[in-house]
Amino acid sequence: MSLNNPGQAEIVCIDQTISCTAPLHKIASWLPDTFYPIHRSYLVNVIYIVSLCRYEANLLSGIAIPIPARTYMQVRQDIERLLSDEKSL
Repeated sequence: MSLNNPGQAEIVCIDQTISCTAPLHKIASWLPDTFYPIHRSYLVNVIYIVSLCRYEANLLSGIAIPIPARTYMQVRQDIERLLSDEKSL
């Protein structure tokens, strides 16, 4: 999910894009724990992350989502934890 304009969010799925006027923090509250705020403008379902390269997450769909340099290590640790929790279920 990305936030293009204030008050306007886009939910990007594999087969479609849905526009939504709810704020990103509200949308996050509706989603399962596998969605992570990788950037202040993006929520990502960590199940669809193929790789983490320096300062970006590459998704199964081919999209690369930026990760801020100052939070990269924390984001990486959080995503690894979420993925290991998901695999243990």
